[in-house]
Amino acid sequence: MKELHHLRDMRNSAKSAFSIRMAGLKADLAERGMGKIIVGNLGDHAKEALDDSLIVAKESKGVIAGTVAVLALWFLRNPILNAIDRQIASRHADT
Repeated sequence: MKELHHLRDMRNSAKSAFSIRMAGLKADLAERGMGKIIVGNLGDHAKEALDDSLIVAKESKGVIAGTVAVLALWFLRNPILNAIDRQIASRHADT
């Protein structure tokens, strides 16, 4: 019987906590509106993501520098390959 009372008290406590949280959400919704709540949450999440990425960037400077170098080479691959082809063609023309 004690266990039943304990479980009932836990249920009532959880229901009370839920009701308090729901009242807060309803008040926030009435005050700011759904759009402002969503924009606020997105802004908060974007700021957290930026902070996390800055931490990773500070810890991985070599990896980031290597990635930038590889991307630069990839974007410049055609001019680089054309220059190599011209060099090879001019050496073959001289011989």
